[in-house]
Amino acid sequence: MLEAHWDDAQNWAADELSAILRHQMTAPLSVDLANHRYWLCYAGDPGAAPQTFEELFRERRPPLELLRGVKDFAKGHLRERGGKLPREIARVLYYGSVLVARLVWGERITRRSDVQVQEGLVWAVAQPWLEPWLQDLFRRGQTFFRRLEEGAPDERI
Repeated sequence: MLEAHWDDAQNWAADELSAILRHQMTAPLSVDLANHRYWLCYAGDPGAAPQTFEELFRERRPPLELLRGVKDFAKGHLRERGGKLPREIARVLYYGSVLVARLVWGERITRRSDVQVQEGLVWAVAQPWLEPWLQDLFRRGQTFFRRLEEGAPDERI
């Protein structure tokens, strides 16, 4: 079960997590998603796809399949004990991809409930090492879900 591992903190310092997150956000998607079917659809024209995690999350219309790939990549790291990627960073990637898919495409790419996704957004916003643009993204997500709870239509950005 995915949730069972998510609270197993590795005791990383905030400055370490900040540096690891910065590195991961600028890392080439082609490296981390190389073996995922989601990246293989761009094998013939990799320039057509966002090149980094940050570009993917910031793109106006990011490819939904790549968002699914990032979600699955992050989920794999969340399940793995002692993996190469700190769980905190994997959580940011997981919730970021789930949120962008929902905000941009109106698509749910997780089995997690809206309440569980909102809990993840609350966790993310509370992280002092999160980059400001990611804080803004997760806050937009909180606003989106709050508006849904108030009965507003499921509007995409």
